[in-house]
Amino acid sequence: MEQSLKTLLGEAIEPYDNETIKPGVICSTTVPYVPPKCNVIEPLSYNTASPQSKQYQFLSMEYTQVRKYLVGKKAPHFELGTRSDEIVLAYITKLRPVVILTPCLTGELSGFPAHFRNCVLYAPLYTIVDEEGNIKKGYNPQAVKGIVTLKYRSAFPIPTSPFLKSRICTLILDRIQPVQICALSCLHLKIRNKWLAYIREWTRFYATGRLAERKTPEKKETVAEYLDGVIEVLSDI
Repeated sequence: MEQSLKTLLGEAIEPYDNETIKPGVICSTTVPYVPPKCNVIEPLSYNTASPQSKQYQFLSMEYTQVRKYLVGKKAPHFELGTRSDEIVLAYITKLRPVVILTPCLTGELSGFPAHFRNCVLYAPLYTIVDEEGNIKKGYNPQAVKGIVTLKYRSAFPIPTSPFLKSRICTLILDRIQPVQICALSCLHLKIRNKWLAYIREWTRFYATGRLAERKTPEKKETVAEYLDGVIEVLSDI
């Protein structure tokens, strides 16, 4: 499985002797799970004169409840830094490797609020085959085969051995999200340019349903045709 991918596109990852955060660089950061419910952090009192205003509780809510809660009348809270139309949510997060997909466009956003600046988009890497060659818990063999044969538009497989503690990871594109540069720790690894090019095309395919065309000296070949070849090569795994 792993060797077929490497044979087709070459090694996916290479060492990166730099600290610059740019597209293709692999970093680690805290990646939140996407829970079916929200944990809302609420003060016991919105009266700033009360000692309970600095004590908090968790309220488990469905997303529909959260939306109704936000349109209701609620006081701002100084300690939490929230306005009357804002709440604080708590998520379970895990330190994961992520692939940086965009450059930091700080200069273009110089007139924007601070929380929009110094950000990049990343896609997290999830292990599907561990170091010993075992399929990760929660996946079945057909799902893993589907991922490595590009069956799922939202997933792109990457062989990661021996650089990470896994043989194969999948880049999950519906988990793409922004992060502040300061939250990233460079792992001194980078996705090779050829792999990054196809990850970007696959991201375009995921977002728009269309693949770009690429020109060769002999003929005009679409990336879709190339990916058909990828799928054909991998279909016997």
